[in-house]
Amino acid sequence: MPEMPEHPRRRPSAPLVISLLALVLALVATGAPATAARLITGQDVRNGSLTGLDVKDGSLRAADLADGAAGVTFFGRKRVLASAGDDYTASLAAAKKVVLLRQGPITVYGKCFMVGTTINYVVAVSTKEDGVLMDSREDSLVTEGSFLDVDTPETDRIMEEDSASAGTADSDAEDSSDFLILAPDGTTIRGWSGGALKTGALPGGNGPFGAGKVCLFTGGAFHS
Repeated sequence: MPEMPEHPRRRPSAPLVISLLALVLALVATGAPATAARLITGQDVRNGSLTGLDVKDGSLRAADLADGAAGVTFFGRKRVLASAGDDYTASLAAAKKVVLLRQGPITVYGKCFMVGTTINYVVAVSTKEDGVLMDSREDSLVTEGSFLDVDTPETDRIMEEDSASAGTADSDAEDSSDFLILAPDGTTIRGWSGGALKTGALPGGNGPFGAGKVCLFTGGAFHS
């Protein structure tokens, strides 16, 4: 039986190759993957099918999270020069607020001020809504049968404080710096503050403080 002739192999023509390449480049240029991503909604994803391993590092931003989504905030380190004063209450009221966290109606802030030759460091809280439960090792309004209101005196809103006399330094990183805040609108904050302060020249130099009468604030919080 005569052998069947083999079908000749056809190579793609140059125009076909150019056309395919142009198609691929057009898809990339028009953002085909992004278009597909826009067509996929939460209803297309089975509950429990996505985990943290499925999310590319750095791909989520704060704008991608719904308002009110739970979060974690690190206060960083804030260096503040102490304001001058001689009376504690007056100096506290006059000192500049250093905002550490804003969540819902709540603002957690620090102040650094002098009373004579003593430097003072406080972390306090303010609210734009009455009836907030505030509990801390320094002060707890709820144990006194009251809540944090818009007009609560600042001296009753302090959650942490420390002081140091002339030529000395001190720091606060103990369990006395934790706090809990629950607002009527659902805002929830569980946090920790900490820091250090110094005034005058220290025998070992200025270290992380730098020159002057200085407070360093830091901390963090879980919130929703």
